[in-house]
Amino acid sequence: MNIIVVGCGYHARKNILPLFKNEHFPFRLIGLQTRSKEKLGQISFVDKKVLRHYEWRALFNLTALDCVYVALPNAMHFDVINFCSDRNLPIICEKSLIIPWSEQFEKLKKMKVRVFEAFMYRYHPLFDFYSELIKSKVSKIKCVRMKFEIPHLDNSNIRYSEKLGGGALLDVGAYVINAFLHYSQKPKLLKAQVNFSKLPVDIDGDAIFLDARGFNFCLSWGFGKEYANEISVELEDYTLKSERFFSKDVTKRSIVRKILKNSNSIVLKSFDPVNHFEKMFEQFHSEITLGKNSNILEIQQMEMLDLI
Repeated sequence: MNIIVVGCGYHARKNILPLFKNEHFPFRLIGLQTRSKEKLGQISFVDKKVLRHYEWRALFNLTALDCVYVALPNAMHFDVINFCSDRNLPIICEKSLIIPWSEQFEKLKKMKVRVFEAFMYRYHPLFDFYSELIKSKVSKIKCVRMKFEIPHLDNSNIRYSEKLGGGALLDVGAYVINAFLHYSQKPKLLKAQVNFSKLPVDIDGDAIFLDARGFNFCLSWGFGKEYANEISVELEDYTLKSERFFSKDVTKRSIVRKILKNSNSIVLKSFDPVNHFEKMFEQFHSEITLGKNSNILEIQQMEMLDLI
């Protein structure tokens, strides 16, 4: 299946483009767009036959194009998504898909093509572990906490650009909200706040939801914080916790720790390294091969971001 990559940011160069070197990967890269000559020089491992261009629309002249990966800043996603939708081309797009409180959202809801939001962490067995845990321990859960916070980045980073759709909520916050939507049942919002500072975008936030099963989800996200990338499920007698929950090194093991009331902890479970980026693309391939075009999960994500 032939694919083009629109945009060539750090994440795409580090985690996505190397996938196409695998001859068994279900997608073949035929086109790549970036506005930066410097970035083109950093991706020498990409096959020389791949068409490279500064203007993304030029790549759509390629014959036998099957789908598109979008790796642009948030505010630039919708133009490409809309362009693909008009041509009935499935899209896999980095988070956040669109600016959910804009007119883009109503247009997204009407699209009849698959628009797959690329949350890679969901394709790691650690995500499934906590999904099963929450289902099986419902009566004993006191609280589920999820946090994704990072130190401040360079001021020139696109995450600090209002024009490019930056801000903590649409970045690290999107991961926390996404996991919450998958793990919760009929949640009721108890509290939410999004905080600003001297920067032109939001820098952090938190939210508390009451789950229909009787326990709370406590969520937090932000820039300018001590690094935290974790989930914990507080039970009556102990807590299960994992770090590196949302963003992971594909070469490292993932650990679930059991923390007792006396603060002692043991390793309850350890997962072998998994390339969850590859697994995510396999899921996308399966969905478009089967002709699926429902974007209900992506729409629910946008609705929740807008609510908060």
